[in-house]
Amino acid sequence: MSTRNVEPKLDLVPIMNLVTILIPFLLLSAEFVSLSVVDVSVSGLPRVDAPTDPPSFALTVTVTDEALVVLGSDGVVTADAETRLRLPCGGPCATTGYPLTDLQDALFVVKGLHPDVAAMTLTAEDHIRTETLVSVMDAARNHPGHVQAGKPAELFPAVTLASP
Repeated sequence: MSTRNVEPKLDLVPIMNLVTILIPFLLLSAEFVSLSVVDVSVSGLPRVDAPTDPPSFALTVTVTDEALVVLGSDGVVTADAETRLRLPCGGPCATTGYPLTDLQDALFVVKGLHPDVAAMTLTAEDHIRTETLVSVMDAARNHPGHVQAGKPAELFPAVTLASP
């Protein structure tokens, strides 16, 4: 028998070992969930960057099943001296969605009346979803329809969460 016609035997064990180690490593290094952080404080706990003297105007936005309610501490939240500004959803808010653009417009008016105030308090009923609260906080941060210095107009970026 001639040794030239003998085919070499393939040894696949090193390749299989490499694949066995690589697959778990790649799965562990993949990002399946992306997390973000929203900077808020809880009522009763001071914010790190909060001013020491209380503001002359305190703004509160309340999230309910039927509407968003904007309240001002001095009784004036809009130019026509309304003490409450109720932004209804036009049905159950869980199905129709909250009027976030109307909220931005209302907060823009309030910001025009109180330009030195940057804080607001957000309250909600117990069963309101966290995603809804985050959407309201995002809407209250700035108004994309009004641009100042090339950026959306800043409204109320400092949010405090409180119970109603």
